[in-house]
Amino acid sequence: MAGESSLPAVEFALAEAARSGGRVRAVHGWELMPFWSATPGWLPPDTDADDQASRIEADLTRTLAPVHAAHPEVELLVEARLGGAAGGLLSATEHADLVVLGRHPHLLGHSLGPVAHAAIRNSPAPVILVPQP
Repeated sequence: MAGESSLPAVEFALAEAARSGGRVRAVHGWELMPFWSATPGWLPPDTDADDQASRIEADLTRTLAPVHAAHPEVELLVEARLGGAAGGLLSATEHADLVVLGRHPHLLGHSLGPVAHAAIRNSPAPVILVPQP
């Protein structure tokens, strides 16, 4: 899950967990990427993956706090996983009962984004796509 664009999917997941007595694990898959700096050019990625993951998880926890407040009885676990969006998500689905993803509005036709496509093809759990506004 990625920040504010995933709020509808997280809202759906929290409501479903409230009904079923489950918990929600919000996963943000990410990669170590170099970045551009105007002075020296391309800089190598920050290799302190634990520090980066902690910052991502803290940001995501703050972003999801308003939707979590609607279902405080549901345990919400926030997790940042290396491996990119699809890889991070799929590594987290091994013990999932349900996978909930947001679907971008420009993909509401017959095509799926790469993360949704990977989840539908490879997730051991059922996948629900929640339209995003």
